Amino acid sequence: MITDVNNAAEQACGRPRADLIGTELSAHFIEPALSRQAYQDAFRDGSVRDCALELRHHDGHTTPVAFNASVYRDPGGRVLGVFAAMRDLTHIKRAESVLRESEERLRALFDNAPVGIDHRTPSGEFVRVNPRFCQLTGYAADELGSLGPRDLIHPDDLGADLANTRRLLAGEIDTYTMEKRYLRKAAAWSGPR
Repeated sequence: MITDVNNAAEQACGRPRADLIGTELSAHFIEPALSRQAYQDAFRDGSVRDCALELRHHDGHTTPVAFNASVYRDPGGRVLGVFAAMRDLTHIKRAESVLRESEERLRALFDNAPVGIDHRTPSGEFVRVNPRFCQLTGYAADELGSLGPRDLIHPDDLGADLANTRRLLAGEIDTYTMEKRYLRKAAAWSGPR
């Protein structure tokens, strides 16, 4: 049962302090059983941290919160109650949603680009390639994982590409553009490296 609340709790629930005191804490959440379990865990373990819950406002809207609670005791060590605090996660959830949408758009652009795109580590291993890159080289994405620039770039173009990559990684240049030839899987280079 709620024994006291602050102004922020009144605003979050949309009810005055007098209406909240004496009510069961779990009644103010979308999932009463989950919130009840959270404060029971606090009684059992001494505290609970960042339990994800949704607080129900009097007007019906909900607020995602991180629920934290700790028991408090009298000088003799007897548990007197639980001090609970909630942190509004609305802005964090909104930012996560925007980030997720942005990542989905970037993934769609990467996967559907009409040009070959590859993502490599600084040492040249492939992290990810798009379908067009696979079409151009004749390799499946999983095959490219074991290959590097020396396996795919024509030997006559490799030196310039590696030099530009070194300059890029050293911060000497921000970007570079060059024409280079890739060796398709069926026409792998058999000459000296």
